[in-house]
Amino acid sequence: MTWTEANEALEQWRPSAARHDFHAAWDEAVQMVAREGRFLFLTDAEPDDTILLPKGMEVLALGEALPNVAFTAARWQPGEGAERGQIYLRIANLGMAAATVRVTAEAAGQSVLDRVLEMPPSSEAPLELAPPAELGQLTIRLSSDADALDIDNVVTLVEPKPRQVRIAVELQADGAESRLVERALRSLPGVVRVNDAAQADLIIGHAATATAAAATGDVWWLGIGPLNQSEAIRKQAVDLIGPYLIERQHPLLEGVSLGGIVWGGVQPTTEFRLSPLVSVDRTILMGRIEGGGAAGWVMNIDLARSNLGDSPDWPILLSNLVQMRRDALPGLRRWNYRLEEAVQLRSPALPTAAAAPDAAANDELTLLTPGGRERTLVRGRGDVIDIPPLGEPGVYEIRDGERLLERFAVNFFDREESTLLALSSVHIEPSEAYEATKINLDNPFSWLIVGAILLILLSILLDWQVLGGRGRSSQSGAAAI
Repeated sequence: MTWTEANEALEQWRPSAARHDFHAAWDEAVQMVAREGRFLFLTDAEPDDTILLPKGMEVLALGEALPNVAFTAARWQPGEGAERGQIYLRIANLGMAAATVRVTAEAAGQSVLDRVLEMPPSSEAPLELAPPAELGQLTIRLSSDADALDIDNVVTLVEPKPRQVRIAVELQADGAESRLVERALRSLPGVVRVNDAAQADLIIGHAATATAAAATGDVWWLGIGPLNQSEAIRKQAVDLIGPYLIERQHPLLEGVSLGGIVWGGVQPTTEFRLSPLVSVDRTILMGRIEGGGAAGWVMNIDLARSNLGDSPDWPILLSNLVQMRRDALPGLRRWNYRLEEAVQLRSPALPTAAAAPDAAANDELTLLTPGGRERTLVRGRGDVIDIPPLGEPGVYEIRDGERLLERFAVNFFDREESTLLALSSVHIEPSEAYEATKINLDNPFSWLIVGAILLILLSILLDWQVLGGRGRSSQSGAAAI
């Protein structure tokens, strides 16, 4: 490449990567130039003194300390019901002087925000914005005379979709179980109550019906005891006070301690095939239904005889269950990400021929980048698709053929990279190539080294002679005897 071509390429180059380690690039360069070669590392700041530079690498830093203002965080919190949610921004003045910063936001060509901030040097300012209506997508910009970097001046946010969990409660309306479940659900966000179990994502019902119901379909089940509603068997049930063996690695029991809990109304679980989550000795108090087509859990408990429903563990338990169900819903968990952050998508189930005869069973999705490039995402039935970290800011689209499934945004947030005060210019010559250690006969210390080596060899030889002689004497004496 000629200098003219290099200059043209640099003029068109718009760096967007966050701060990263250079060692991988250095290692690749060393392999390319081999041991005896030299190579040039272009940067904008002098490398840290604690970093060991590769042999043969020349460093040329062409940086200049400059002020800068930048977005360091942005989040769109979804709302509940008719609420539009809230947008939270954080803006930093990364210079040594005060700065006047203008913040503007627009959606679909209409202005949503226009505000001027007076920011002291080396300071940060939070900013909140309530979206006035359904926007879909919002672009926020900041401008200032004390700004030297463009990529951290723009944030694009995609409006999050409410990931609501539809719950049907099939418990006796005047029972203790129903009362405690309803009270806990009222405090949980993103929960929609439905009367039709066929429309539910999660059903909370009696444990006696949970096994059969959870064996088919995609609906999740929580069955609450007593396992047997017979009055005679309920009288024979026992109350336990622990200690309890808890499967703490399971997300359903995260934050659940069961300290001081009386687990009342425990019955034999011989009719259930359960993987234990909470147990005492060999008695399963809570477990997952084995062999089911969907996720189902059974609680071997009588809440009317237990204090679990009045403890902090009860709403935590139901909150964990709802969050697990929400995470398992098809689609994205979030719609706004940082640069170089992995994205996770749970693909929707493929249509069956019976359910949708005219639908194409396409097992591949397409990721469309902000630059218009396409990447293939392979999906399965209800499987999770992990999209590797993305290095291009902007809005991405996930498509199933011509149908748009999801849109999400990736933005540049890197306070360390946005701080330009440490930039500098320096030239570091390549270090000398490694040479094997040599003995110089003109150096008196070399003779000392040689003498020390000879003494060590002589000591080893004498030691061998002495020990060898003793060995031979012992053998001769033994033969004489």
